[in-house]
Amino acid sequence: MKSTTWRDSIAALMMFVKNKDFSKVLSSIKEEIIKHPCFVKEVGKRGESSFNYIFNLPQDKHKVVHLEVMAFHDK
Repeated sequence: MKSTTWRDSIAALMMFVKNKDFSKVLSSIKEEIIKHPCFVKEVGKRGESSFNYIFNLPQDKHKVVHLEVMAFHDK
């Protein structure tokens, strides 16, 4: 897994979820992501299981990264 660098401004996290209670996983994503120390704000949603956020880099609080979190139910 590659970590972000100063040149990165866009990142994506794709999650393939085997948990049968997919709705609970989606709720957990929304609850837990705001606890991350680099979290800045939620930008919006693209459907029921794709969320867009703004984070900053730990080494540079003024550098923002747009993060798309996508969850897919993997039966």
